[in-house]
Amino acid sequence: MRKVRLHAGFILLTVLLAAGLGWFIGTQEFAHWTQNYAEMDEQNPALLTNVPLVKYEKSFDLGVLYGEVGTVSHEFSLTNTGRGVLKLSEPAPEDETVTCELPKREIAPDEKIFVTISYTPKAEEEFDASVTIQTNVPSEPELEISLVGCVHAAVWPEEATVEVAGVPTLSIFKTANRIYSLVKDQPLELSNLHVTDPQYAEFFSFETTDAYHYEFSEVNPQPEFGKIITIAIKPGLPNNIVRVIVEGETNIPETPKFQFNIDFKKPETLQIPGVPNVIVPMLLTETPEGTEAGTGTEAGTGTETSEVPEKIDLESGAE
Repeated sequence: MRKVRLHAGFILLTVLLAAGLGWFIGTQEFAHWTQNYAEMDEQNPALLTNVPLVKYEKSFDLGVLYGEVGTVSHEFSLTNTGRGVLKLSEPAPEDETVTCELPKREIAPDEKIFVTISYTPKAEEEFDASVTIQTNVPSEPELEISLVGCVHAAVWPEEATVEVAGVPTLSIFKTANRIYSLVKDQPLELSNLHVTDPQYAEFFSFETTDAYHYEFSEVNPQPEFGKIITIAIKPGLPNNIVRVIVEGETNIPETPKFQFNIDFKKPETLQIPGVPNVIVPMLLTETPEGTEAGTGTEAGTGTETSEVPEKIDLESGAE
C-alpha cells in the first residue's frame, strides 16, 4: 500500500513538473531567456544552434516633402544575428497603397538583406506606411517596419479664400492674399496671374510684392519666401457673382501652378415696398434727422417711401 502511494505521488509530481515546464516554454519569458542566452553565450557555440535572432531597422522618417512627390521608397536592413536559419513570411502591407520587396524568405546566420518599402503619398498628408512580417524568432515573432513622413504643398496661399462683400460699382476695390513657399533653394516668383473664367477676367488686375519674414510668425510650417498679391477689382463686375478662381504660375518645380478663390458675400437686402420681387442692398449711410437708416420710413408720419438711392457704393461693405 505504501509503495502504491509512493508511485502515485511520483506520478503526480512528474505531471506537475511537465505542466510547469510547458507553461514556461509557452511564455514570452522563455523566448527572452532563449535570446539572451544565445547572445551572451560566446564560450560554447554548440548550445542553441538552431535559434535565429534578428536585428532590423524598424522605421525611417523621410521628413517634410514638398509638392507632388510621386512614389517614395527606402531600403531597410535586416540581419540574422542568431545561429539558426531565419525564416520570414510573405510581407503584409497595411493596405494596397504600400508595396514591399523581400529578396528572400530564408536568411542564414550573419547574413544581411534589405527590405524595400514603397509608398505614394497624397497631397497634404502625414503618412505612416507600414509592413508586417512574421518570423521564427522566439522573441520577435512579428516584425513591423514603417516608412513615415509628411507632404506639404511647396507653394500655397495662407488664406485659401478672400471674401468680398458685394461688388464695387463706383471705385476700384482692393484686397490682398499671401502666397508662401517652403522651398529653400530660390526665392518665390509668381507670374501669369489671372481669373480662370474669361467673362470675369477683365475686371481683375494683380500686383505682387515681397512678404517679409516677420509676416511668417503665425504660419506653420515656417516658409522660406513669400509674396503678397494685391487684387484690384474694377467697377462693372456683375452683382450676382459668387466665386472666381485665381490661377498663377511659380518658379518652383514642385508646384508649378497654384490657385485660390475669391468669394463674394451678398450684402443685406431690403424689399422695396409696393414693388414685388425687387430688392436693393441695405447700407449703413447717414440719413437726415428723423429718418432711420435703411428703413425708408419717415419719422412721425408712419408712411413708407419707395425711394431708391441714385448710387449704391457696395465697396463700403467690403471686408
